[in-house]
Amino acid sequence: MRVYKSYRFRLYPDEEQTEKLARQFGACRFVYNYFLEARSGCYDATGEDMTYQYMASELAKLKAMPGQLWLRESNAQSLQVALRNLDTAFLRYRNHLASHPNFKSKKGHQSFSVPQGFKLYSNHLKIPKMLPMKIERHRRMEGKPRKVVISKTTSGNYYASFLCLVEPCEQKTTGGIANAKKGTNSLIEISGKKVEHQEKDEEVSGKLRCAKKHRKRCAAHSRGREDAELIIARLKEHIANKQLDYLHKLSRQVIDENQAIYLAVRNMAGSPGCGVWGELIRQLKYKGAWYGCSIIVTDKYVDSGAYVLPLPGNFQENHITYLAPGSTVGVTGNMLGEGMTADADMPDDPGSLKQPTKVSKPLYKRCKQRWWDRNPL
Repeated sequence: MRVYKSYRFRLYPDEEQTEKLARQFGACRFVYNYFLEARSGCYDATGEDMTYQYMASELAKLKAMPGQLWLRESNAQSLQVALRNLDTAFLRYRNHLASHPNFKSKKGHQSFSVPQGFKLYSNHLKIPKMLPMKIERHRRMEGKPRKVVISKTTSGNYYASFLCLVEPCEQKTTGGIANAKKGTNSLIEISGKKVEHQEKDEEVSGKLRCAKKHRKRCAAHSRGREDAELIIARLKEHIANKQLDYLHKLSRQVIDENQAIYLAVRNMAGSPGCGVWGELIRQLKYKGAWYGCSIIVTDKYVDSGAYVLPLPGNFQENHITYLAPGSTVGVTGNMLGEGMTADADMPDDPGSLKQPTKVSKPLYKRCKQRWWDRNPL
């Protein structure tokens, strides 16, 4: 079973290409917001929901209107992907997996997808209705690109993310077996060894504080305030990239040193460092599927039989295992020994294991809960 890999490269468009990208960002954002308002109003008025097929037919009529002819300048498939993303957001909202979709703003992060029709050369990227843009390919790609996502960060940098379908590595037969959980005052505890959080960069933090003070002294909607916000965005992006690089190195080291990891995942939404811990769990899962390291997840919801842990579709079943609901595996104690005992009692085919259904709750209680409280993974 093949897995998906994404590769992100930096783009360097010129002034003309920057203007065309801004139009493409604006067209996708306009279509998303237009049908978000129309779909919400239709449901509130009639109680019936729009389908993707209906929105796609209405999009063709929208592009033919006299005041909306500018939408024809954009890639038609990118507009259809925006509708598909809106439909997915509503489906997740109806199934109580996410909050209600919000309107997109032209401030902040921007992106649009190109499912086909793009060409990647050694140093240039060609997308429909645009001239080739300069791209910096700092690493070799595996597999054939299936789609590309063009994005712009708040700091003004442009990136191209390619989604490729590749063959995963074989199951590892060397390395140790470790248990991992979130430490009390550390980032993670791996077989009793504590790994601390990344050290804070005092120099960058000082520059960020000074930039925020300077922004307060600037008048609203002035050029100085815009420059200060750009500096703040670049400093925040630098801090986030440094933290992400630290997590990537740590997760790859843990995957390379072990052939199986028993991972205890608790619902710690709102606790300090929960965002970093969640990102580390996400990296361990998909890197385990890439490089043949088995990930065995334990959770307190499984012990009580009140929650079903979802199995991501792009992960192999022999790479991620969820312990049986009848096991007495907790998030404390000798998790490694108990986890191996419970894992040995599981059938050869994990899909044949009968999973419990989720305990239903009243609608008003589900609405008060945040989506990450209901989905700890």
